[in-house]
Amino acid sequence: TVCFFLKFHVQSSFLSHRNFCKKRKEFLCWVISFPCLSLSFRSSLVIIMKTHLVLFAAATLLAFFGEEARAATVGRKAVVADLEADKAALGCAAKCKVCASDVPIPKPTDGSCPSTCPQPTASPSKTPTSSPNTTPTTKEPTASPTASPTASPTSGPSASPTASPTADPTASPTSGPSASPTASPTASPTASPTSSPIQRATGSPFISGGSNDFQVSRGCTPNPIQLCIAIDSSGSVCSGQSGNPCDNFVKERDFAVNLINGIESATVDGSTVPGHKFGLVQFGTSSSKKKPSSAGLVPASSVVDYLQNSMVYTGGMTHTGGAIEDCRDNLNAAGGSNKVMVLVTDGTPTRPSSGPQAEATEQANIAKDTYGITILPVLVKTTSTDSSFLKSLGSLDELIHVDLFDQLNTLVGELTSLMFCGEDALAFARPSTGCAGDKQVLKKWEAGDFNDGDDQWTDGGSRAGVTGRSEIAGYVWVKKDGSESRWTSPEVQAPGAGSITVLYKTCMHQTEHDDDWYIQIDYDDAGTWENINTHIHQTFSDNSEFDSDLDDNKCRDIAQTFDVDSATSMKFRLQGDMSSTGDFAYLGHFAVEFCPASGEGPLTVAPTVAPTTNPTTNPTTSPQASSSSVNCDTASFADYDEVASYDFTTGTHGWSDGGNKAWSTNYGLSMKKDGSQAKWTSPPITLHPGKAKLQYRYCFNANYDSDDEWHLKYSVVGSSGTGTLQAHESVDWNSNADCRNAEVTVNVHSSIGIHLIFENEASKSNEQVTISYFNVASCETP
Repeated sequence: TVCFFLKFHVQSSFLSHRNFCKKRKEFLCWVISFPCLSLSFRSSLVIIMKTHLVLFAAATLLAFFGEEARAATVGRKAVVADLEADKAALGCAAKCKVCASDVPIPKPTDGSCPSTCPQPTASPSKTPTSSPNTTPTTKEPTASPTASPTASPTSGPSASPTASPTADPTASPTSGPSASPTASPTASPTASPTSSPIQRATGSPFISGGSNDFQVSRGCTPNPIQLCIAIDSSGSVCSGQSGNPCDNFVKERDFAVNLINGIESATVDGSTVPGHKFGLVQFGTSSSKKKPSSAGLVPASSVVDYLQNSMVYTGGMTHTGGAIEDCRDNLNAAGGSNKVMVLVTDGTPTRPSSGPQAEATEQANIAKDTYGITILPVLVKTTSTDSSFLKSLGSLDELIHVDLFDQLNTLVGELTSLMFCGEDALAFARPSTGCAGDKQVLKKWEAGDFNDGDDQWTDGGSRAGVTGRSEIAGYVWVKKDGSESRWTSPEVQAPGAGSITVLYKTCMHQTEHDDDWYIQIDYDDAGTWENINTHIHQTFSDNSEFDSDLDDNKCRDIAQTFDVDSATSMKFRLQGDMSSTGDFAYLGHFAVEFCPASGEGPLTVAPTVAPTTNPTTNPTTSPQASSSSVNCDTASFADYDEVASYDFTTGTHGWSDGGNKAWSTNYGLSMKKDGSQAKWTSPPITLHPGKAKLQYRYCFNANYDSDDEWHLKYSVVGSSGTGTLQAHESVDWNSNADCRNAEVTVNVHSSIGIHLIFENEASKSNEQVTISYFNVASCETP
């Protein structure tokens, strides 16, 4: 009995496995049964007795669970029936070995096998299967599209564009420009121009690239330049410096070389301009032509070679008129139409001894008026100089200047653009530090300011103080070394990514050759101080007492520039590292300037799509919906999120006046004439990246002249620098006693706190402008 059950179990198990045929199963069953047949009779008796016991136990179980057992028997018969059907299917599988592996084998109902392999049906079934096939039934697409589209759109675009455009345009513009321009221009221009000019140029005419890789913007004239450079070699250039030539004179020569190389390599609309010619004049007590030595101009290589290998410093006085005359002779002899003179100097004329300024003015007027020469004075403001006089010698309304000889090379691009593009290149001129955007003075301290006012520096202790010496009164000092030998600035806030320039004067007294002092910086009040500059005694000529006029080698004007990646706070400090208590280092003035990255300030003006008819006169009573769901470029003021709203007919609402040239009435905020007192400044307003719209209403009184104007400006909170957002003139008005509405849209490049400023620039006290309403709304970029 046991062997019978063993045989049945093995047979049933293998029947359910389709890889074994009937013969294999019967063979295995006989193998299992064989040991049972060969048992001895004695063993058989034992097995029989045990079998009776098993049968008795089975009978007892059947008595208790009869119904369950009968149900199990019925189930077993069903399993046997399925096994028999599986046998038939296995037979079909054997006949269909040649069929593709992905064609399913049907289960026959009558036990017979098909004579041919199964194939897909000619048409799909009327109802879908409960689940899709694991692989498609065909590898090719249908011959024609379906009669009706799918109920829902596809999740992505078609692989290829449609053969022709849609019959009608989309109902609203896309959120961004097309990837490529349209094939042809629009049939007609826009219906009307913008209501006011854009305040920043959309394409700067300035040079881009390094000093030997310039590209001039379109619209500039590709004519060869005839240039004469006059270099100041007077005593003031090398004042306080040793060596011949001194560092400042070397920087003048290097600037001339870079300017010449920049012109030679500059491209206009992608092509270099051949045929440039150059001349060189050097002036001190007298002036002389250096290249060529007689009147005329020569190729660039001749002048560059002389500057780098032959030109020596002379010292002496400043004969500006003689230099202008020599350059004029060179340019006149060479001919050509694009004649330019660059006059590099650090002071006003002192020779001839009788009437030096009158002579310089006469020679400049002859050059400009008679010979059509463009004069570009370049001033290095290291000495007391009459800037307005030097500007009068030039051909432009602007004076090109830098504060230090170190900064001369930052002017190469600006000057090159002027020579190719003319005076328009100065419309949005870079500051003297080479900043391509609106330079901001974040903080500035003069002698006497370090320990006075709200922005005081803090001293480290007994080894830091303020000097009482008359010649350097107000300078702060440190002596010896350690934590007490320092002065630390208050916090300075950079509004965004860009470059920081620190400009300062530092001096030394009685230091030895191994003594140092540092200018250091700490970001975000982290307590981690880094050196911006290390000053050592060897950079100063001696350690004797100061001369009364400080015109020796013991003080230096320093400019150091570094980049910041984002808005950040900074502190600066003067730190001593000297060997004895008799060693001193001084700080005379300190300024921090910010130049925004990519030539843009934290705010730049964007043209409005259409001006509003009237600004909102009152704030909304409930908050507006978030602007995150609107298109900031095309949305109206009403779709933006309200930031601030002011009705000046009911009060100043926290705006502060500049002084007695600004006042408030029931008509609004008024200003007269000009200057720092003729302005109104808002409380702090916070803007976030995206766009902001500024709406306001303003009125001129009847006396406002056509040459007068007023401005809407802004300043970063904590900074003294300002930027202009909109300029308003009365020249384009039909009548002076008139009121208008204005809207300005600005791009906000980083989260920033600002003050908005209304400032009048009229010529007379009875010329007034009044602001009645002002509203601010923003649209943040996600």
